[in-house]
Parts: sequence; C-alpha cells; structure tokens
Amino acid sequence: MSEQARLWPVMLEFEPTAVYLCVGSDLLLSYRAKVMEEGMRPITFSTGEKFEDLDIVMNVRAENDASRQYLSNFEHVVLHRENDQERERVGLLCYVAASDARYDRPFIPASCQVEVLVQKFTFDEMLATARLGRLPSSIRVDVKGMEPEIGPGWKWDNKAFANLDIVSICFGGVPLVAHAADNKSDALLPPTRSQLSELSEKLDRIRDSLAKLGWVVLIGVLILIFGIFR
Repeated sequence: MSEQARLWPVMLEFEPTAVYLCVGSDLLLSYRAKVMEEGMRPITFSTGEKFEDLDIVMNVRAENDASRQYLSNFEHVVLHRENDQERERVGLLCYVAASDARYDRPFIPASCQVEVLVQKFTFDEMLATARLGRLPSSIRVDVKGMEPEIGPGWKWDNKAFANLDIVSICFGGVPLVAHAADNKSDALLPPTRSQLSELSEKLDRIRDSLAKLGWVVLIGVLILIFGIFR
C-alpha cells in the first residue's frame, strides 16, 4: 500500500434511512444507510462492485473496555503513527463478501459494515434522539487505506484489505434532545427513577400541607359556630 494511501483520509458520507436498537452484552445503535453520491469521488473495488450499490450497515457503540475489545477482534490496516498529527482509530469500514445460499439460508449480497465507537455522552444523545424517531441528516466518516486512482476517484483493494481504519466520524443535523420535537421532548421521554422519586416527595409534602390546612379550617369553623350560638 502506498504512502499516499496512509496519509490521505477519504471522506465518505451516508444518509441514514432507519435505526434499530440492539440489546446484548452492550447497547448498539444499528443504522441502515445509503451512500450520498453528490460531491463524493467515485470508489472502485478490486472485487468489481460499485460502492453505491452495496447495502450499508452502520453500528454505533459507546466506547468502553468491551467495545474496544470487540473492535480489536477485526483484522485491519495497521497505521504506523509517527507523530501527534495522526489521529487514533475510532472504527472500521468493513467489506462483507456475498454469502451463497446454503440449506435454509438465502443468498446474502455483498455489503459494507461501519463499526464505530463514540464517547458515552454522545451515544446517550444519539439514543435519546433515536427514541424520538429522529435520524441524523447524514453520517460522515474519514477512512484511511484507499489509494488514489488516475482521475477523480479512489480504489479500495478490498481483496487484500477487507477492513480499513476510520479515523473520525461526524453526525450531521442531530437535534439536542432538550430542543427536539418543538420543545416537547420531555413529554415524549418516560420519566427517570430520580424524577419519579422527586415527584413522590413533592406530592407527600402537598398532602401534609393540605392535612394541616384542613385542621386549621375545621378549628376556624368551630370557633365561628361557638361565637354565633353564645
């Protein structure tokens, strides 16, 4: 692989079309997406497919020990980081070859899978936004490992390197939960345990106040009746 391929990140942009929450050993947001071709240089595969024709699955996890271990299980292009300007890998772009039909399993076409890790507060915000039924307007990743071709395109030698390093990710057009849904997001999200506990305490105080007020009113009425019939 050439020196240029190591130094030049390639920007890829995707449009999410759906999102699924997967629950296992950890939480996973799995987006289905399509390639946003406008403004993107064409990419050719050594296996002959067109990038825009492949199914795109983008899996987003909160960064922790388990998710880092999961990511390290993939083989990937090793980038020799010689100075502080090299950014640490945040994920992988993986080519998944087609799977032939066997027994009761249907034919599965080739696809691309994006595996990325984000900080927990970012994942929590993405999760809350997904619960509101909202999607990012775009998801952009910078990938290292493709080689420039003669002309305006890039070549991914996916026969030799099925997995490439992602060095950055950007979610476009994600509304903050506090301002989403015309400021009605709090009504759409279920209350937390601490909020329920706080509400219960306030109701108890109101009930005690009403009980004390009832005794004051009763005593006042009795005094008034006693004054009338003296």
